[in-house]
Amino acid sequence: MTRADVRELELAGSSFTEHGRGLGWSPWHRGLWVPPGLTWDHVTAAQAASRVLGETTMMTAGTALFINGALDTPPPRVEVLVDAPRSPAKREGICVHHTTAFAQVRYHNRMELRVAAVPRALADYAAHCAVDELCRVIAAATRLRLCTLAAVRQELDKRRRFPGRRNLRIALSLLATELVHSASERLARRLLRDAGHRPSTRPYPVEHGGRIVAEIDVAFPPCRYGAEIDGPHHLLPGVASADRSRDRLLVDLGWTIDRFWWDEIEQRSVWFVQEVTRQLTRLGRG
Repeated sequence: MTRADVRELELAGSSFTEHGRGLGWSPWHRGLWVPPGLTWDHVTAAQAASRVLGETTMMTAGTALFINGALDTPPPRVEVLVDAPRSPAKREGICVHHTTAFAQVRYHNRMELRVAAVPRALADYAAHCAVDELCRVIAAATRLRLCTLAAVRQELDKRRRFPGRRNLRIALSLLATELVHSASERLARRLLRDAGHRPSTRPYPVEHGGRIVAEIDVAFPPCRYGAEIDGPHHLLPGVASADRSRDRLLVDLGWTIDRFWWDEIEQRSVWFVQEVTRQLTRLGRG
């Protein structure tokens, strides 16, 4: 219930405050009261924020991505988009993004909320998100058919300056190339050599029926074990489907294949070496 609702009931603000507290209502923000027993989750908080901030408010960034299903977990704050001239008072739990073209932002209505289109939400999300995480969320959105890479690139191109532009540009570049994949592959070989293992010095070609059917990133041919180091582009639906088909073929040819993400090699290097060591030991070539 907002102050506007109180006025419609012809109650004085002070009278409602006293009456509301007596009924167990609690203030969420100035001008908005929450009844007892209400299930308070991110969507409810977004609906409350929309009522507090008024009609020219739109959910964007992490909130929009969560409502659309591109994020599995809700962001720590409700993220809203408002017209640039507006400067709503700072409120705990609400992050405000501004735009000079509010009326031109594409959106859809969902759960009684105005929700920004996914490409716009991704661009706003990029302002406070690591590039690795951004790659994963963009890939999730394309996998769920919420948007296409082309639509995200179009959003990047039409907005010349915004806080997350650099991160978004880098993420789109990584999703289109294997540069990170190659660097992570080299690091993986070095880590394994330092641990006393002897992986192949370069991608290992696997032949079948007189032709090369696959190349394994980091291979141990004597025990037919391979570690694939997947860059961001492997998150995309078409590439992931091809990876699964290729892995099934290698398994049919007697190989054991494990896949690791590019960021795991650097951020979880000890774990990576332990996992490969465990598999080599299991296969009798420790």
